[in-house]
Amino acid sequence: MWSDFKKFIKHSSIYSLGNFLAKAIGFFLIPLYTRYLTPADYGILELLDLTASMVSIFLGLRISSAIIRFYYDFEGEEKREVISSALISIFFIAILIIVTSQFVSDKVSYLVFNTIVYKKYFKIVFICTALSLISTVPESYLIARQQSFFYTVILLGRLICYVTLNIYFIVVLKMGILGILYSSLITKTFNSFFLSIFCIIKNKLKFSFEKLKNMLKYGIPLIPATFGMFILNYSDRFFLQKLTSSTDVGIYALGYKFGYMLPFLVLQPIQMILNPQMFEISQRPDGKPVLERMFTYIFLIIAFCAMSLSMLTEDAIKIMATPTFYSAYKIVPWVVLGYTFMGLSNFFQGGLMIKKYTHYIGLGVFLAALSNPVLNLLLIPKFKAMGAAYSTVISFFIMFVINYWFCQKIFPIKCEWNRIFKISFISLFLFLLSQYLNTKSLLISLFIKVILILSFPLLLYIVRFFTQEEIEKTISIMKTTFAFCNFKKP
Repeated sequence: MWSDFKKFIKHSSIYSLGNFLAKAIGFFLIPLYTRYLTPADYGILELLDLTASMVSIFLGLRISSAIIRFYYDFEGEEKREVISSALISIFFIAILIIVTSQFVSDKVSYLVFNTIVYKKYFKIVFICTALSLISTVPESYLIARQQSFFYTVILLGRLICYVTLNIYFIVVLKMGILGILYSSLITKTFNSFFLSIFCIIKNKLKFSFEKLKNMLKYGIPLIPATFGMFILNYSDRFFLQKLTSSTDVGIYALGYKFGYMLPFLVLQPIQMILNPQMFEISQRPDGKPVLERMFTYIFLIIAFCAMSLSMLTEDAIKIMATPTFYSAYKIVPWVVLGYTFMGLSNFFQGGLMIKKYTHYIGLGVFLAALSNPVLNLLLIPKFKAMGAAYSTVISFFIMFVINYWFCQKIFPIKCEWNRIFKISFISLFLFLLSQYLNTKSLLISLFIKVILILSFPLLLYIVRFFTQEEIEKTISIMKTTFAFCNFKKP
């Protein structure tokens, strides 16, 4: 059990560190964007990205998920066939996207913005989408092999290149949105070329129609789930654009960017190692008890990070953005709560993937996604951006309930609900206390919130959350660390 969790922590920490550094670099761009772009520009950029994401959902065929799952079903040469078959198929899909986009970009521009002015933007965005799809195959290959360090190095190199080009195009050449798109195009071209060459060298080019067919059989049922996730994550921007204004979209997009730190820094790293590890653990006699305890630990990590992020965001936005964007902080706690439910749902989706019941994942997520447009239509006219945030929470909660129910029918995983309740209670209590003690002084506010965050494990100890085994293990780790530090002293 502890060796499994140690391996999980090791790889998820590397992924998380990479995502954290990438997010830190990305947040460096917020002062840049908010000074060189208007809220309306920010909203336009958001809608360009979301349109491209919708295209990749349907044409990517969820090959990346199938790679990670089927990689563990084969050995030797057949493993390489899985990767090369996926790469060849995605390459042809990318060509299709690039060619088609040159003829439909004006129509897509009119559909999204009621004008063809942005057709050049969409042409660039769709080329970037094709390049990103090509990159997903070698990236999935690295994740399947649990090469977290190499994956993280590639991620950081890509981000550094992107930021450098952004500064040049936006600050020096003052190209605005077009400069951001050119930065993305150049970065993704080099990234996809390098990763593709690496993948070909490691796996050669050998196509297996049978393996591709099996991967598509596994991946295509996940498309409704992915589309449902797109609706849950991003459809609110389109509703805001139609029911309010681009300015509201920009404010909401900034708040959502802060809230998205939870899935980007916590949920995604967990998911990248969790699925491969769940597939391994489930094959062992003690698999079920290990997975059940892992759920408690994963929820503990998610809850702590969600609470901390919700506390600190208001001060962070006031430091990093201009006053026209300050109201975005109100959105963040709701977005974070929604993504907390998503993180819990992902765990139970893993149980369905173990049994290869991916059609249940698609059905569950799609059913939850149906609620989101309805909620947006009801809540956005009255609450504007906050209405979109409320819709996000409710929809993700519905998704969690449905996926939990399906998982218990197919691959039952018992939860330590008493411990889950204690984590939830302490997290909510500390967050509400931080709001009550909020002050106008930035330094005092940060000091109070940091103290409250650090008190989290102490309060869990007071309510007897930790088992005796966990306490003894923690003490052992602390003693080992202390002894190591003393040994290192000159």
